[in-house]
Amino acid sequence: MTTLDAPPLPTETVTTAAFDLVDLPAGAGRVALVRLDNGDPPGPAMRPTTFGPQSLANLDQTLDALSTMAAAGEIAAVALTGKAMMFATGADLAMVPTVTAYEQALETIRQGQTVFRRLADLGVPTFAFINGLAIGGGLELALHCTYRTVSESAPALGLPECALGLVPGWGGTRLLPHLIGPEGAVRVIVTDALEDRRLLDPRTAHQLGVVDALLPAADFVGASLDWAAGVLQGRTAVPRPAPAPTTTWEAAIAHGHEFVGARAGATAAANRALDLIALAGTAPADEAFAAAAETTAELLMTDEFRASLYAVGLVRAATAPALGGGLPTPIRRVGVLGSGDAAARLAALCARRLQVPVVICGADRAAADRALRQAGELVSAHVGADRAGTSSAARQRALLSSGDDVHALAGADVVLECVQDRAAVPGLLAAAEEALGDTGVLVSTTGTVRVADLARGLRRPQRLLAIRLVPPMDTSGLVEVVAGDETDDAAEAAVRTLARRLGKVPVRIGDGAGGVVVRLLTRLVTASLAAAGGAVRADAALAPLGLPARVGVLADLVGVDLPAEVADAPAPSTDEVRHRVAVALAEEVHAMLAEGVVRTPTDVDRCLLLGAGWPTHLGGLTPYLDRVGASAQAHGAPFLPTGMASRPRSDADTTAAR
Repeated sequence: MTTLDAPPLPTETVTTAAFDLVDLPAGAGRVALVRLDNGDPPGPAMRPTTFGPQSLANLDQTLDALSTMAAAGEIAAVALTGKAMMFATGADLAMVPTVTAYEQALETIRQGQTVFRRLADLGVPTFAFINGLAIGGGLELALHCTYRTVSESAPALGLPECALGLVPGWGGTRLLPHLIGPEGAVRVIVTDALEDRRLLDPRTAHQLGVVDALLPAADFVGASLDWAAGVLQGRTAVPRPAPAPTTTWEAAIAHGHEFVGARAGATAAANRALDLIALAGTAPADEAFAAAAETTAELLMTDEFRASLYAVGLVRAATAPALGGGLPTPIRRVGVLGSGDAAARLAALCARRLQVPVVICGADRAAADRALRQAGELVSAHVGADRAGTSSAARQRALLSSGDDVHALAGADVVLECVQDRAAVPGLLAAAEEALGDTGVLVSTTGTVRVADLARGLRRPQRLLAIRLVPPMDTSGLVEVVAGDETDDAAEAAVRTLARRLGKVPVRIGDGAGGVVVRLLTRLVTASLAAAGGAVRADAALAPLGLPARVGVLADLVGVDLPAEVADAPAPSTDEVRHRVAVALAEEVHAMLAEGVVRTPTDVDRCLLLGAGWPTHLGGLTPYLDRVGASAQAHGAPFLPTGMASRPRSDADTTAAR
C-alpha cells in the first residue's frame, strides 16, 4: 500500500498593491489607480491573486501613502483593479496549514478587516474596477469600496465560503445585506454557495446591485475611469436601496434556515453565516465585524473546513488543463459495439457532446435498429422544445447510424465496447480490431473483466484500454481510465481526449475488477442495509453525512436489490450503523490499495468527489474514515498523514516540518 508524506509547509505568494496617478477626463481630478498583482503571468496554471499577512501589510502601506495624498488634496479618488482576468480571490488558503491555533487565525482575520476597512476612511471616494475573477475576500475587498464596476468578461463573482465550511470573514456578511438587501445576501452567501458553489456572472451581479456598472471588456479600465469621472462630477447618479424593514430581514433569515435545514449534511457554517447576516441588521458595524472575525477563526480550526479545503484541492488539480501534452488526439468518428440500454445511452452521449458520426453495431439488425431508436429519443430528450432545440436534435440524430456487422466500425477513431454478454466480449473485440485495421483505439466499458485478460486475444493489445463509467452516465463528472500493461501513450491520450470532450474528468486507476466509485458505493449500500436492517433505517443513520442520494437510489444505480423492510426488527443505533458502514468502507479501501486498483488514498477521494457527488465538507472518503477511527480499526492506521485533511498540525509537527 502506498503511503503519503505530509506536504511541506507553504510560503506566501505575495500580492503587491502598486499605484499610478491618472488624470480623469473632463477635469474630474486625479485618481490613484492601484493594481493588485502577485507577479504570476497569465495562463492556464496562473495562481490566483490572494492576501496573506505579507500581502495585507503591502496593501496597508499603500493605503498609508494614499491617505496622506488624499489629506493633502493631491488625489480625488482611489481605484483598485487587478491583473489580466483576475481581480482577487481573497485569503491565501494555501497558508492554512501554517495556522495552528485559534488566536493566530483570529489575528489574520482581524488584520484583513482592519486593512480593508481603511478604504472607507481615506477621505476620498474609492472604486473597485472588477476586471476579472472576484470571489471570497476578493469580492469583500470590492464591497469595502464606495463604488464598483465590473467587466462583461469577468469569469465570476461570489462568496462561496459556506461550501468550504467557512463564512465570509472580511466584511461580506455585514456589507452585502446593507448593499443589496438581506434576501440577496442570503442568496449570494448561503443559497448559491450550497448549490454546487454557484457564482454570479457579471450581468447577474449588476442586476442584484452587487456592482454599480457593467462595462464592456474592451478598454475596461478606461471605461471605468470615464464612469468614475461622471460619478465624481455628479453627472452619473448611483442609487442605493432604502434600508430594509425588520420584517424583511426576519423573513430572509427564516427562508435561509429553511433552505439549509432541507439539505442533509449542509455545513454548519451555513447557519453561522445566517446568524451573521441577521446580526448585520441590528448591531453596530464594529460588533458585526468582530462577530464575523471570531466565527471565521473558529471555523478555520474545524475538521470540516480542513476536509473541504483538501477536497477542493483534489478536484482543482484533477480538472486543471494539462500542460505540455501537445494537441488533443483527434476524434472524428466513434463506434459503439453493443445494442443494450447502456450502448444506446453511450451513443447518444457521444453524438450530443462530440458532434461527430456515431455508429451502433449490434448483434443483429433488429437489435441495432432498436438501440438506434433509443439513442435518438435520448438525444431529443436533452434539448429544448423550441425551434432551435428541435433543429439541434435533428442534427445530432443525423450523426447516429447502425449496423449489424463489425465492419460498420471501420474508420472509427475510438470503438466503445458496451456488450451485455460478458463471455462474448473477447471475441467481439478481436473482430472489431480486424475491422479497424491499423488505426483506432478499442475501449471496453465492462467493470468485471481485467484489461490484461481482454488483451490476450488481440494482435495489437497496445490499443486497448477500459473505462469505468459511473452511473448516471449523463451527469457523473468522472471517467475512470484503466490501461493495460501494453497500452501505449497514444491510445491513452485518445481516451483522455474522449473523456474531456464528453465533459468528464479522466482519472487513471489500476487494472482490477470493478471501478472505484461503483465498488465503494456497492459496499456502502450493502453494509448500510445489513447494519440497519433496511433502507429506511439506513437513510436515517446516514443522513448526517449528506450523501448525494438516498440508499435506495444508490442501490438502483449500482444494481443492488433492496431487501424487504422489517419494521419491528431490532436494529442498532444510528451511530452504530454509521460506524459499521465506515469500518466496512475502510476495509474496502484497504483492499483496493492492496490490489493496486488505486495507488494512494487520494485517488479514492478524487474519484468519489468527481464521480459520485461526495460531500465536499467530508473532504473525501478517507479523511472521514480517519476522523471517525474506522481506518485504525480496519487496518491499524489512518490513510492520510495527520493534518493533511483534518485538524491542523501541532506546534511540534510544524517545527519538525520546518
